[in-house]
Amino acid sequence: MFTKKPTALMAVFGLLSGAGDAIAQDSRPTTLPAITVEGTVPADNASGEAYRVPRSSSATKTDTPLIDVPQTAIAVDTGGTTVEPALDYVGGMSKGNNFGGLNLYEMNLRGLKTVNAAKNGFTANRRYDGTADAANIEQVDVLLGPSASLYGRGDPGGFVNVVTKKPFDENRTTLQGMTGSYDLYRGTLDSNIVLNEDKSLLGRFNLALESRDSFRDHVSSDRQFFSPVLTWQANSLTRLTVEAEALKDD
Repeated sequence: MFTKKPTALMAVFGLLSGAGDAIAQDSRPTTLPAITVEGTVPADNASGEAYRVPRSSSATKTDTPLIDVPQTAIAVDTGGTTVEPALDYVGGMSKGNNFGGLNLYEMNLRGLKTVNAAKNGFTANRRYDGTADAANIEQVDVLLGPSASLYGRGDPGGFVNVVTKKPFDENRTTLQGMTGSYDLYRGTLDSNIVLNEDKSLLGRFNLALESRDSFRDHVSSDRQFFSPVLTWQANSLTRLTVEAEALKDD
């Protein structure tokens, strides 16, 4: 009986040795067939295809991809009618005095009072202007601390840059309606138009009409907003954009 055990062990070792030789023989590198993946990635989200925003010039004033910029980027769809709801999701930001809900926004960035803001990089808010309507806003960029010095004189806490919607090379019209508490009724129209065959001349306009009451008695508001934009792509290196806004807020 004892003489069979060494034989069994030798057989097992033989199997393991054979398996090792097989593994060694199969470990040679194998060349797999090439796989080609093709697709298109939009340069921006102007056409509204997705929430993906790969680039924003606010942080560096250059066309640097956001993945290479040491800043925090968040995408939030609040459904708000003004800038304020988007700012609620910014870390290090708290609301300041909004003058009893009169759509005037004041904020604290990193604990410091901040009231200066820009639109497309140009100063658009000096102290107590009305907050921008959301109808023509593509995104809101917030720079905290020293990053805001790229835009010159401002508040030490940070800087807010509102980026507006720009025309894109496709005919499209979007009509939306909203209703809510305190007799809120709002309608918006976003229309993009290609004005010539080579798509070098593009137009876009946004319209918003809003009426609402308040949680306060005898308080109501009416707002009419219109913003036309015209873009001319003169050549591959030159683009001219003319934009205007008209706002009546009672």
